[in-house]
Amino acid sequence: MLLVSITIGSLAVAVLIATWLVGDDTGAKGVDPQTALNIEAAGGVQVSGTAKEGTTAPTARFPLLKGGEMSIDDLRGTPVVVNFWSSTCVPCRQEMPALEQVHAANGDKVRFVGIDVAESAEAGTNFAKETGVSYTLGRDPQSKMITAFGGIALPHTVVIDADGVIRAIRNKALDANELQELIDKASR
Repeated sequence: MLLVSITIGSLAVAVLIATWLVGDDTGAKGVDPQTALNIEAAGGVQVSGTAKEGTTAPTARFPLLKGGEMSIDDLRGTPVVVNFWSSTCVPCRQEMPALEQVHAANGDKVRFVGIDVAESAEAGTNFAKETGVSYTLGRDPQSKMITAFGGIALPHTVVIDADGVIRAIRNKALDANELQELIDKASR
């Protein structure tokens, strides 16, 4: 009985919060719940829209494995492939050669950014050396960026067009042909 009342109480609190975020009958507008979750997931960074195909990519600033920082907004003007991975993810390890192959084939026409999720910089750096990845690598030590980009599993790949619009979101390992096809669609 106590569990039922706690669950009902939690549901009531969630409804109140959602009502406050979205607005009320008076027409007052707030932030939609998904955007609010994305803002929270991005560690307080303002997220512009939701991480869905056809919407503007979330704004996110992240540390690079080799030091310094980068922002997704810094990459506008060129299609971007953002791939989230971890050294402990077997499908990620299997996917890396395909990502590197497509990166080499596209040259400067497409930017690639690999984001190491929830592990130390040392683990990410060692993994990058083992796999021979040559594109830009960043870190998401608290898994905030992957959440903002709609990730539910690793590997997770997001393809963004030159205007900053998400054209593909995939929660699975991709082969070279699948990835190139997604890039080609985003480049049209």
